[in-house]
Amino acid sequence: MAGTRARLLRGDRVGGRPAHHAGNRALLGDAAEGYAEWLAATYAHRGLTVHCICPQGVKTSMLAGSGRAGQVVLADTAIEPEQVADALLAGVAEGRFLILPDPQVRDYYQMRAGDTDKWLRGMNRMQQRIEEVERTGEYQ
Repeated sequence: MAGTRARLLRGDRVGGRPAHHAGNRALLGDAAEGYAEWLAATYAHRGLTVHCICPQGVKTSMLAGSGRAGQVVLADTAIEPEQVADALLAGVAEGRFLILPDPQVRDYYQMRAGDTDKWLRGMNRMQQRIEEVERTGEYQ
């Protein structure tokens, strides 16, 4: 919070918060997104523009180093870093708060809001697949 005030005093007006929404990162993503929402709601009248980009999976060394569990969750759907950058630039140009480079993430948001129990069951099934791969080393 003090950092945000200092940025505003310096004249900074744009802030971005990455949020991750895959697998075990859901908690971190929710925290980052909540903070970004708070920043936008609290400081918009002072000219601060906040963008929250939520890629599901990005083909980076971090994903490559995540082992079999990362493959279970993201191997088939991960996108290139350039796609994330393009989505971010487009979202900033359009003035959008929530920037979703992966189309399926919008579906997850809608499911979470519309049928939280179903969304939680799906997240738990994914976690079970991750744990199975970590335990056996096999992905089916």
